[in-house]
Amino acid sequence: MFLISIEAIPLIPVFPAYSFLNPATQGATLAAYICGIPIGYTIIFILVRGIAVLRERWAVKNGHVLRTGGGGAEVRPTIDDDWEEVESPARAKGDV
Repeated sequence: MFLISIEAIPLIPVFPAYSFLNPATQGATLAAYICGIPIGYTIIFILVRGIAVLRERWAVKNGHVLRTGGGGAEVRPTIDDDWEEVESPARAKGDV
């Protein structure tokens, strides 16, 4: 088994792709961007979602909801509509 000490690994200099992403020069500003952008997106999402929910509640309350299916009440099939009587193969052949 080979064990390598940390001192044996050469340090590779890390260069950021853009100068504004360099934590050595930007520091707190970079941290604010990293934390602030997702927080901002979350706030925008909550605001837009809230507006959509309020709009839907207002539409339902005031009767501005479009009806589908001809505008009548929805008719749901009963279990009797889905089943049909089928004879057993044994009865059809006269085996019983």
